Amino acid sequence: MHVLDRYRSIEGWNAEYLARWIDVTSDPGLRGGLRTILRREQAHAAELESRLSELGGAQDAKISDGQREQSFEFYGSPDVRDLDKLASLVNIFREPEKLLGFVHGAVAGDHDDEQTRELLRTIIDDEMATIKWVRTAYEQRADGQANDG
Repeated sequence: MHVLDRYRSIEGWNAEYLARWIDVTSDPGLRGGLRTILRREQAHAAELESRLSELGGAQDAKISDGQREQSFEFYGSPDVRDLDKLASLVNIFREPEKLLGFVHGAVAGDHDDEQTRELLRTIIDDEMATIKWVRTAYEQRADGQANDG
C-alpha cells in the first residue's frame, strides 16, 4: 500500500505544478498537451486515492514543502522558458523504467490483488504516453528554435 500512497502523492503534485505551467505558457500547442497530461495526473491521483481507501490504507505520503515550492516557482514562472521546462522533464524522464521502477515492482510483485495490479499497469501506459509527448514537444520546439537562430 505504500506504493499506492507514494504514487498518489506524486501524481497530485504533478497535477499542481502542471496547472501553474498551463497558466503561464503562451504556447497554445503546449497548453493543449499539458492540459491532457494534467487531467491524466488528476485522474491517476484520484484512482490511487480511491483504491488506497478501498484497501484501508493510510494517505500519509507527502511531497516535501521545499520540493513543492521549488517546482511551483520553476514551472509557474513566466520568466522561465517553456523549452527549459520541457528540458527539465526530458531529463527527469531519460530512464523511464528506472523512474517508474517502484511501480513496476508493485505490478510484478502483487499477484493477489489483480485490481491494483491492472490499475497500476494502465497508469504506467499513460505515463509512457506522457513521456513520449514531452520528448516530442521538446524536440519540435528545440528544432524550431535552432532553425530560428
